[in-house]
Amino acid sequence: MNLLLFSSDVRRQYAKDVLTALAAPPGAVLRFRYRPEHVPPEVREAISSGAVVGADTMVCFVSGLVTKQPFMLPVRLATVVQAHLRGGTYVFNLRAGGYVDLRHRAEQLANLIVESKKLLADPHRRRRAAVHVVPRLPPAVDAVAADGAWDAWDETARRLAQHPTYADTYFLKLELTPTRPDQPVGFGPGGQLEVVDGQSFQLVATVYAQNYTPTDRWKVECTTGGSHLRVVSPDTHGIELKHDSVEFWLESSAARGKALSLATLQLARADGDVDSLDTLLGIPVLVRPSRRRLAGRILVTSIGALLVALPAVLGDSSPVWLSVCLALAGASLLATASILLGDGSQRGS
Repeated sequence: MNLLLFSSDVRRQYAKDVLTALAAPPGAVLRFRYRPEHVPPEVREAISSGAVVGADTMVCFVSGLVTKQPFMLPVRLATVVQAHLRGGTYVFNLRAGGYVDLRHRAEQLANLIVESKKLLADPHRRRRAAVHVVPRLPPAVDAVAADGAWDAWDETARRLAQHPTYADTYFLKLELTPTRPDQPVGFGPGGQLEVVDGQSFQLVATVYAQNYTPTDRWKVECTTGGSHLRVVSPDTHGIELKHDSVEFWLESSAARGKALSLATLQLARADGDVDSLDTLLGIPVLVRPSRRRLAGRILVTSIGALLVALPAVLGDSSPVWLSVCLALAGASLLATASILLGDGSQRGS
């Protein structure tokens, strides 16, 4: 089963969902909600039976479907990982995939509308349904090719900016970069970013603005929840160019067991203007204990405890100065194991 999921500008949140789908790194989970009347019967049956899981999906921005100037633009390819009916609403959880190659599509609004009319020639797609079953979907741009994914994102953002809804919007693309080749970062089956205790990684935010002006101040901010994940670089960067890129360095800590945290990226106006369309992207992060760090902590703790207890074992036969030195050395090792190899809440934020 191949699906088209429409997100429009009828409501502000729908338009922001498109920006989130465009920004999310591959593997992240996107969430779209639809009322039952917007989901066709065959898709509802597939959701009930579980057959919809694994369906290839294309998220599209649509506008003016019932007018003479409809607009439709593919935004992101994805895969359904879960779909269910909750609280009278159908919820689709999608794993973000690649971008559609739009290099051969029109670039100006008038021509995009002409192409949209052809794409929406099927009258069923111009009805109230926001989920559609289609025979096939276009392939994703080869992300392995040099700058392939970036170019595809850039082409999509440029065409979205032609529509009045996004004319003054700043577009975001988020990428994950490990700081060490032997410590990769990636999303697990549950859609959580999985890292180990003590691991650091980068979040690289690329921004594009069609109508950038130096006086129009925007910023990208990165925040984390809890003590198991922290931003060790500046957490806010201003956007200084039409095409700009900023980096955030994050470090994890969870020596005492698994811990779940959240990294939140927001691209918004620096003056807090609520009328602008901001991009808000939350990434759940699962921090696992590091076996290497755990083994090191056990070893250092054991040696420290042995040194503290050794004066009592030696008894009166050992000089006082030696007992004091052994006790101090053992206490230092115990403190080192507790502070440097312990939980992030002890190291501070």
